[in-house]
Amino acid sequence: MFEKKARYSFKKGLPKNIIGSPFFVLRYQENGLAHFRYAVVVSKKVDARAVGRNRLRRRVTALLEKENPKNPPRDLVFFLKKAIIELNNNQIKTEIQKIFLKI
Repeated sequence: MFEKKARYSFKKGLPKNIIGSPFFVLRYQENGLAHFRYAVVVSKKVDARAVGRNRLRRRVTALLEKENPKNPPRDLVFFLKKAIIELNNNQIKTEIQKIFLKI
């Protein structure tokens, strides 16, 4: 789980910019802080069971904590798609790195 300062709160709405991939949609915006803030959203369409959704969320969260993008700090919200279920951790990490290059 992200430390409290790294968690994104939806109280101010969603970030404006959108980048898509076959496995997730990333919404992002600059936040003016010295650190990134993240959120991972998994809908019931991806996995009907809460156990499966939480497992996916934990996998992506663990990979995001290890990845430190070289971009200026931003708010990042990942919306996972159903296709991500079939990927292993190395493939998910590669997809996250590809998306960070597009930002």
